[in-house]
Amino acid sequence: MDPVDMREHQTRAARMESFFREVNERIASMLDPLHAEHPTVEQTWVCECCAGSCTDWVSLSLQEYERVRSDGTWFFIAPAHHDPLVEQVLERTDRYWLVEKIEEAAEITRGTNPRQR
Repeated sequence: MDPVDMREHQTRAARMESFFREVNERIASMLDPLHAEHPTVEQTWVCECCAGSCTDWVSLSLQEYERVRSDGTWFFIAPAHHDPLVEQVLERTDRYWLVEKIEEAAEITRGTNPRQR
C-alpha cells in the first residue's frame, strides 16, 4: 500500500474506532452508578474495531473498561478483529483483545479522546 493510501486507511479506521469509543463512553456514563459497587461484573460493549459493518459485542468489566480508557490510543476489539495497518495487539484474552493505535491512527485517536477534551 502506498503512503497516501496507508494514511487514508489509518484516518478512516481511527475515525470509525473513535466513533465506537464515543458510543461506549455513553454506555459507561449510564453504568457508573449501577456498577460503582461491583466494578468486576462483566458488561457488554460495542466492539471498537475499524470495520464499520461489525456488529459484534465484547464483554468487559467496568474495571477492565476503565483500564482501556486510561490511554487515548487503546481500544478493545473482538478477538481477531485487529487491523495490523492501524494497530498493534497489546493483550489477548478469550473475551477481547486490547490494541494500541499506531502512526496516523494514534494521532487521531489521541485528538478525539473524549476524556482529554
